Amino acid sequence: MSFVHLQVKSSYSFLQSTINIKEYVRYIKSLGLSTCAITDHQVLHGAYEFYQICKQEEVKPVIGMSVDVYLNQEQRPLTFYLYAKDFKGYQSLVNLSNLIQLEKERVTLKHILQSEQVIPVVSFYDTFVEELIYLDDQHKLNEIVDTFNQLQHFYVKVDPITSSKNLVTEWFSTRNDLKKRLVLMCDVRYLKVSDRVGFEALYAMHQSTTVSNVRREANVGTHLLTLNEIVEQFGQDWERAQKRSVEVVDQCEMTMPNNGLIFRHIRRRMVYLLMNI
Repeated sequence: MSFVHLQVKSSYSFLQSTINIKEYVRYIKSLGLSTCAITDHQVLHGAYEFYQICKQEEVKPVIGMSVDVYLNQEQRPLTFYLYAKDFKGYQSLVNLSNLIQLEKERVTLKHILQSEQVIPVVSFYDTFVEELIYLDDQHKLNEIVDTFNQLQHFYVKVDPITSSKNLVTEWFSTRNDLKKRLVLMCDVRYLKVSDRVGFEALYAMHQSTTVSNVRREANVGTHLLTLNEIVEQFGQDWERAQKRSVEVVDQCEMTMPNNGLIFRHIRRRMVYLLMNI
């Protein structure tokens, strides 16, 4: 295997995906793949269900979460995709989710540095960095990249699948310091091409807009591309970035204990939801 999808939202990301976890894992298995990941935004509601189904289907689970992360005095966040290396890493993700959902705090780079056993992937797409690239603010861009040197190890997302994202993708060609960290990722929101219509309707509700407007934003979400489709889309381009997706999942070996520890986070979330009905 030369590629693993590392950016997959499930239906637990409210109104942002049509992906049912059981169908997702079984679809991965039907494609002859042995690993799959989940990265809902700032929540882990589906993590344990995902883990259980993966174990039942004999598919390797990679539990991740996307998080808005604020740097220094910047009021606009970057997106980090964080992957648990093991159960301790999962607990780190739980702590971050609780910080956001229960304590209503912003996640900073300091929080990421304090999170044990997680693999960070930084995304500059659809963030204020696009504006800095457009303005050619090299000083600020260098300052941001230098900030990440505090991390022991990190990757950077590259998503060349749509032309509207060329600004960031082309910027990477000028950054030798980032090229060696690039990992290919696609924003998977639905399983098959035929599921696009349902996703557009769902996402329109999420954005409080019309399906027509969502369709005009053709770059929003994609289906789960097969390995053949990845080859057709990119050929030999981004080959190293594709392989780094495997490098990431090779560092993840999740085993959850079969005891009450797992349900502590679930109980806290239930209390939170009941208090906010």
